[in-house]
Amino acid sequence: MTYVTSGRFLADLEHTLGSTLAPEPLETEENDPLATFPDAFRAELQALRGVWAIPSLPKLCVLTPGDFWPVPALTGEDRDEVLEDWFDGNEESTDFVMKAVDILNGGGGFYVLVHPSGRMGLLCEDPYSFDPLDCTLESFLRALVAAHGAVCERGLDAGKSVLAEAVGESVAKLLLTFAGRLAPKS
Repeated sequence: MTYVTSGRFLADLEHTLGSTLAPEPLETEENDPLATFPDAFRAELQALRGVWAIPSLPKLCVLTPGDFWPVPALTGEDRDEVLEDWFDGNEESTDFVMKAVDILNGGGGFYVLVHPSGRMGLLCEDPYSFDPLDCTLESFLRALVAAHGAVCERGLDAGKSVLAEAVGESVAKLLLTFAGRLAPKS
């Protein structure tokens, strides 16, 4: 996992956006939940935090950079509350969500999560649901950058098509729910 730490992700962003970006150096936070991630993966996520912190970086497909914390910790729920109130006793979804951190979120109450195992998932609220994503962090980020460029150049349908290859059609539709305002005006 070196797509972000190698600088390739930033280069792809700069190419897509047509501008030079300077990542922000970030200090490790006290009680950082990334401490539970394997070293190489933690470095990749720390580098992603730095890219997301670039002040001039536009929101990709109008998604907001995540907090890199587990969503239950941000909302104050413990495992029992998540298990019963969010997932009606689904242990697998609960275990994933309790350990995963959000890397992106949308204004419609959804979060793109990354688990210490490297697996990705999508958490939705109101009502709560969880879907594992069949992609890696690298393939997701590559698809997101390509989808952003496609939406800006060719419209929302083009962006959905690009993103759907990595995350599936229904997840792509949800992730691009608010991206229509990026699409070129006909």
